Amino acid sequence: MKSRLENIIKDLDKCIEEDVKISSQIFGLATASIQKNKELLEQLQKKMETHLQNSSHLISVESYPLTQEFLQKQYKNYNEAYKFYHESYQITCSRGWENLVKAINKLSSPKKSISLEDKVNTLENKVTHLEETINILVEIIKNLDG
Repeated sequence: MKSRLENIIKDLDKCIEEDVKISSQIFGLATASIQKNKELLEQLQKKMETHLQNSSHLISVESYPLTQEFLQKQYKNYNEAYKFYHESYQITCSRGWENLVKAINKLSSPKKSISLEDKVNTLENKVTHLEETINILVEIIKNLDG
C-alpha cells in the first residue's frame, strides 16, 4: 500500500512539475506577444503621425479670429464670402462685412476648392496608409497563430 501511495505522490509531483513548465511557457509566450503588440502599435502610431504630418499641407487653416481684410482678400467681395460660408457652415447673418465677421469669428476658412490632383494624392495617401495598417495587422495575426 505504501509503495502504491508513493507512486501516486510521484505521479502527482510530475504532473505539478509539468503544469509549472507549461504555465511558464504560456506566460513567456503571453509576455512576448504583449511586447510585440506594443511595438507594433507604436509603429502604427508613428506611421499615423507621419501620415498626418505629410497630409497636413493639404489643410488650410487661418489664424483666429478671421478679419474683414482677410475675407476681402480671400473672396474679393461680400457676396462671395457670404455664399462660401453659408454653403460650408450654414452661416446666416444680416448683410454687411461686420455681421459676417461676427458670425464666423471662431471658424477657420476651409479651402475654396481642391484640385483633382490634390484629391487623387489624398486618396493615394489614404490607400497607402490603409495598406500599411493592414500589413501590420496581418503580421500581428501571424504572430498570434505562430
